[in-house]
Amino acid sequence: MGNTMMKLSSCLIVAFASLMLLFPCIGVGEATSGGNVILEGDKVVYEQATDTAYAEGHVKMKYADIRVWAIKATYHVKLNKIEALGTKDAPIVLLQGAQRMEGQRLELDLASGEGSISEAYASYPAENGFAYARGGKVSTIKTQSLKSSGWVKKSPSPSKIKSERVYKWENTSLTTCPEPVPHYSLKTKKLVVFPGYRAIVTKPRVFLKEHFLFTYPFDYIVPLTEKEEASPLMPTLAYDSDKGVGISIGTTYEAGEVSGRWKAYYWSKKDFEGTLQANWAFNDNLKFFAEEDYSWDSDRDEKRFRPKWGAIYDDGNWYAKLLWSQAENVTVEKALGDTFKGVLWRKPEFELRTPYYELEGIKSKLALYGRWGDYETLAYDGSNEVSIKRIAFGAALSGSTTIGDVRPYWYVSQWHYDYSGAGDSQDTTYVKGGLSWSVGKVNFSSTWVRRWVWGDSPMSWDDYSDSESFYQKVSFPLSEAWTATVRGGYNLRTEDLEEMYYRLGYSNHCCYRFDVEYRDDLTNENDDWAGFVFVLDAFPSNPFFFNTRTIQEFDK
Repeated sequence: MGNTMMKLSSCLIVAFASLMLLFPCIGVGEATSGGNVILEGDKVVYEQATDTAYAEGHVKMKYADIRVWAIKATYHVKLNKIEALGTKDAPIVLLQGAQRMEGQRLELDLASGEGSISEAYASYPAENGFAYARGGKVSTIKTQSLKSSGWVKKSPSPSKIKSERVYKWENTSLTTCPEPVPHYSLKTKKLVVFPGYRAIVTKPRVFLKEHFLFTYPFDYIVPLTEKEEASPLMPTLAYDSDKGVGISIGTTYEAGEVSGRWKAYYWSKKDFEGTLQANWAFNDNLKFFAEEDYSWDSDRDEKRFRPKWGAIYDDGNWYAKLLWSQAENVTVEKALGDTFKGVLWRKPEFELRTPYYELEGIKSKLALYGRWGDYETLAYDGSNEVSIKRIAFGAALSGSTTIGDVRPYWYVSQWHYDYSGAGDSQDTTYVKGGLSWSVGKVNFSSTWVRRWVWGDSPMSWDDYSDSESFYQKVSFPLSEAWTATVRGGYNLRTEDLEEMYYRLGYSNHCCYRFDVEYRDDLTNENDDWAGFVFVLDAFPSNPFFFNTRTIQEFDK
């Protein structure tokens, strides 16, 4: 048949087919929830005797939100099954939403939702960019069939999975690096992907380029959403002036309906410390948690267990937290050169935050806060322990804008604290403002910070005082991959330089970056520390902090 006839014959429904016909597009299939299957190609044949449609050459197939490109394809109408073939140089392409999969052979049952692709490659949307799975065989089922599949011990809530399908990979690798030979990869016998939520890698082998490093003894969880915390795989070094040099390792875990994190430290001065966290989600917005922390505190010079437990509600707008803790290790940097280190009992503490209200006219957002708590801790002068009930109300406004090449930023908060039974109250106003700008490849930021305080607190950890400081930060490139940052903190009240902060950063401009940082406390407290921060570019909201502390950034 000529091209004109082929163009005019754009679609043919099976019910009207009585002979073997040749058309460039055929609409076939019994009525399903996704509608008919549309099959296109250079050559499309429907065989009525077997109720089968065949397509060859630049094949395109459409069903519901699924698109398939292939060299050859077969659709068995009565069985409602699809088969498609590709090659290494011209692979099958399957598109569903933002997900893209490639392979050499596709089998898909449209009725049950079950299917598989051999020699597969896929990209799954992450918070920023994609996570990539390469090689092996991938099977897929509908999300609603996950519980009965036996793929995982505990199935997540279907509302968390942003797809109608989930995927199981066998003998494959996972990475966030798009290069043909990725900078790093996790090779595993089994990988289960819940699009838009997470991927679970079964006991992966860790590779840098093509070099094997080690086998991880646990299942590794890769977040595909910014709400989940990422989990570091490799041990790393840290430094604290009180504890000395330390090595740490930790990650996430799952046990039935409980998920959590564990982390272990070994310090040259204080030996072993560790933390075990457990979370149980009641629903998408409410979770209960418990934590056992075994650590040393400088206040009493003792090492002990420090349990915490409570509940968190977060629906993306309202936020609430109920917390109990015993002998909690608390570090509060109240101002430049004024840091509280001690222990605190919360019996309990309740915190509530309203949604953020956008104030477009002044490029800002506003939130209101409320806190109530029953505490036991050191008195304001550090002489003895006190038990105090506290209620607090506050408001915080923050924002930024751009004026040419200069970015002003600001933050203002107002708090009122009332200490029941102690006869004390405290009001604080905190103001922070600054500018960031660039000169060539050199970035600058200048920040002024001021706190006014009226009244007193009977407790040491939240007893604030008037303060005023100025911070100057400079960042400059050392090469295409390396960047250096220096920041100084100047106390305007005492006219002393009280802090220097140094950071050496590396970015491969592909999939990851890391910072080595050191904070030099120039006050009598000598509160020095060093740490390492690793960020996968696909998950910028989930940096890996390999230290107990991180620098307070004022220019974000």
